[in-house]
Amino acid sequence: MDSIGMAMVGRQAEQAELAAFVKAAAGQALVLRGETGVGKSALLGLAADLAEQEGHLVVRAAGLDAPQEAPTAFAQAVVDADHL
Repeated sequence: MDSIGMAMVGRQAEQAELAAFVKAAAGQALVLRGETGVGKSALLGLAADLAEQEGHLVVRAAGLDAPQEAPTAFAQAVVDADHL
């Protein structure tokens, strides 16, 4: 497992579940929910890394603080994307 997986402590079950999901993810969606600070971003990063290792296209996005940024934020994210 990569450095993200190695850095997680006590998350072996979640890591195994994410790995199984990525290997079988034909037409599936992943939703991670939880309280602030429980490690959702780390798990999502792990899932993205695993998906990239399996050859899947991974598109990352982030939430916006201000709704007025919405009209141009998506277009700017596409322009800034590494893989395009």
